[in-house]
Amino acid sequence: MAGAWVHHCRMQCDSGLELNHLQEFYFIALDVFQKSGYAKSRNKDDRLAGWLSLLCTEDADVAEELCLTYPWLEEIYREMAAYRLKPEEVLGMFSDALREMDRNTVKYMVEQQQKTIQDQAAKLEEKETLLSEKDTLLSEKDTLLSEKDAEISEKIAMLSEKEILLDEKDAMLSEKDLLLSQQAREIERLKQMLGKNNMLHEDA
Repeated sequence: MAGAWVHHCRMQCDSGLELNHLQEFYFIALDVFQKSGYAKSRNKDDRLAGWLSLLCTEDADVAEELCLTYPWLEEIYREMAAYRLKPEEVLGMFSDALREMDRNTVKYMVEQQQKTIQDQAAKLEEKETLLSEKDTLLSEKDTLLSEKDAEISEKIAMLSEKEILLDEKDAMLSEKDLLLSQQAREIERLKQMLGKNNMLHEDA
């Protein structure tokens, strides 16, 4: 909105889902505040206008006017003047703030590292579970293959026995054919002998 100097921001889902987020932000545009009529109202009970005017003021004369309008600002201006005389106190404040920031940064980094380690451990555990399941499946497949190999070996043995029996049967048939052939020759020889004997009796 044009001319607005206070902006309230909060997280919102583009799907329209309503969620209660803890994070809400207020942005204040000081340059817009200076140009607005609100900054010139000089209402002594308006502490927000007093604080924002303090942040916007760069002129000593304007600061004096502000102290007349907002008497509680006089103490703040005195502290600011004291910091100008003793800048080391300001540096000490910045050092403490930086030290706290470093402490918080280290804590945040440690927490993030711990979270990363936990996530990696969870992923490794999940992978180990998957590998264990795969090992179980492979073991079952190996068992099935061993059973099939045993069945195949058994069938090969049975076929070998059948081939041996067939070879023995063929040998027996060959031997039988040989005996039949010998018997046929013997019968033929005996017939020939009988034929000769009959011819001799007839001549006699």
